[in-house]
Amino acid sequence: APAGTPGMFLYYSDDNFTASQSDVDSVGIITFKVDFANPANSVARIESSMAVAPFRSNVCGSRNCAPSPSGNGYDVISSRFMNRPYYRNFGPYQSIVGNHTVDATGSAVSGLRWYEFRSFLSTWSVHQQGTFSPQDDFACNNTPNMHRFMGAIAMNSKGQIAMGYNSSSAERFASISFTGRNSTDPLNLMSYQEKDAILGTGYGSFGNRWGDYNEIIPDAVNDSI
Repeated sequence: APAGTPGMFLYYSDDNFTASQSDVDSVGIITFKVDFANPANSVARIESSMAVAPFRSNVCGSRNCAPSPSGNGYDVISSRFMNRPYYRNFGPYQSIVGNHTVDATGSAVSGLRWYEFRSFLSTWSVHQQGTFSPQDDFACNNTPNMHRFMGAIAMNSKGQIAMGYNSSSAERFASISFTGRNSTDPLNLMSYQEKDAILGTGYGSFGNRWGDYNEIIPDAVNDSI
């Protein structure tokens, strides 16, 4: 980041939790500039607030939204941005990618809302966004819905984006899957077909939290992702 850039933190505002009919779903950036020599001069402020596509962050009424074959569920952790928003400085503009879990279908199926924000001349705006929740279109064979949650997202110097996440269903224990896109792909879409990195084989003995949290980091040698 340019010299003197403060720390940046993402948060979202879900209009389902507000009383005003004029409220809209949004994402904000809080900056925090620390003065270590004189801590009283440190400043935290809301840098920007950006309207985004509508979403519902409350997936279900409990913390066991994502099912498993055992009958036990997993915590989809839909109350915050996931670890971690990822920043790149491309020179003419700066970019941040981030994601959080939402109710992707309106029927308590968790999916991933992801964003790329860009800053030109210090003004942040939404460059692209999408909700990733592909489902097999085979209604005749009662294929259970796939839940995707606890995502991790990153971008390399080519503008390629990768997103990894937990995935589970009534017929699938929590597993790790991933998708991605190239910088030249149509905006607002994860263009790579979903792939599985590791398939789960059991529910485990640690309760409903599966992972705490996920992370994707570009290769330090060749910046691949």
